[in-house]
Amino acid sequence: MSHPRLRRMLPRLVPLAAGFIMLTASGCPWGQTPEPTGSVAPTAVPTGATVTPSPDTSLNRQVFVSGPAIVNGMLTVKVVRAGSPDRLADCTVSLSGPTPAWGITDSSQDMPLAPLEGGSYSLQVSAPGYATRLVESLTIDPQNPTSLTVELTPQAGKAVGRVVDQNGPIAGARITSGPCVAFTGSDGRYALEGLPAGTSTLAIAKTGYAATTTSVTVNGQDSGVPDVTLTGAGRVIAFENPAQTFDSLSDGSTRSVATALAPLRSALGTAGFTVQDDATSPDIRVVVCPTSDFASSNVERLRSFVAAGGKLVLLGEWGGALRYNPEALNRIATPFGLAFNADLVRSSQNAGELGWVKVPASAGPMPIVDAMPQGITLFESGSLFVLPTSQGILYAGSGGYRIAAVGSGGPCMAAARSYGSGMVVGVGDTSAWTAGSITGNQPVNGNLGETNNREFMLNLFRW
Repeated sequence: MSHPRLRRMLPRLVPLAAGFIMLTASGCPWGQTPEPTGSVAPTAVPTGATVTPSPDTSLNRQVFVSGPAIVNGMLTVKVVRAGSPDRLADCTVSLSGPTPAWGITDSSQDMPLAPLEGGSYSLQVSAPGYATRLVESLTIDPQNPTSLTVELTPQAGKAVGRVVDQNGPIAGARITSGPCVAFTGSDGRYALEGLPAGTSTLAIAKTGYAATTTSVTVNGQDSGVPDVTLTGAGRVIAFENPAQTFDSLSDGSTRSVATALAPLRSALGTAGFTVQDDATSPDIRVVVCPTSDFASSNVERLRSFVAAGGKLVLLGEWGGALRYNPEALNRIATPFGLAFNADLVRSSQNAGELGWVKVPASAGPMPIVDAMPQGITLFESGSLFVLPTSQGILYAGSGGYRIAAVGSGGPCMAAARSYGSGMVVGVGDTSAWTAGSITGNQPVNGNLGETNNREFMLNLFRW
């Protein structure tokens, strides 16, 4: 075993695989790519050919269980058609806050979500043919179960249109109106669903362009929106914690986040971004495996940044790696409806290469297929728990499985979720873009020099 970082991490893998059990069976239940099916023993290498992921129909709700949530706060949700007491089935309920949770309603009973940590939440309810509802400032008291009835009104129609620049259609532009979100395809076209009757304001945004707004009125049928033309704007990136210690080397020295991620920062500069860590108004902020102190003191500032239209990129690891603290990162992530699992994801495709996870290409709202036609390779990655209407970006595939955590095969490795006027992106691995312990391996191992890995990460910033 020649990989220096693997030699350092191997003693941790065996006891973790045997004794550490997560309390949640989580993945990425929603997005452009459906959740893969199949369940594999957490400590056994799965066998069989990799197949195209398909929806897991056995799941109708999931709760991200954290330590503070064992106090057992509960929210019971009933969804009805406006003006009627009758329950609506097949409604997607997403709960963002200290304990993210989601579920699909049925017609026979109300839907309980538990256990929930106390605090302030927002609840989004959507269903085909109905206007999407957002309930904000919902307080959960662990000592008093909460019941909520949500009324949905029929959708008045879709907003359809196209986003372009001086060169033609723009792919991957984000169109939002309240809780409704859509992305443009390769032809620049979109269809925004879930709008109420009347006039709505649409916000159109994409990294590298100045955001703009337009309006549309829907009253019972699809309404066309004139082409929206975006103009170029600055692309300034600020790493939030560049001086924080990232890892320790075999000689006892340590590396800061900025030093460890020097190849990524350099690649961003070459791609036309400006990396300016002390920028007061950057377009993108990046948080890398934060400490508890950083997370506790910056949650509200980062939430406000995204709500106002910024992009936040969160990079994690797995729960036993280096100085990484998933609970700290989740203080930042969970208000957006995204959480990092403290697990270690492996893949049968890389059974002979301890620590590496081969991630197949998958369709999505950003041009990742162009970036990774043969997939990319992550190193010692954790998985993500993401609420419905989020965009799943990477999955480990049917050959993926978790060590030291209970869960289904094919866990979600990266995802994005709209929030306010902005977007948050989470990736369960940082090491695949670091210097030193990865630079110098064969290209198949996924170092930053591999075209697929580099282009995938750059596209996350361009998106």
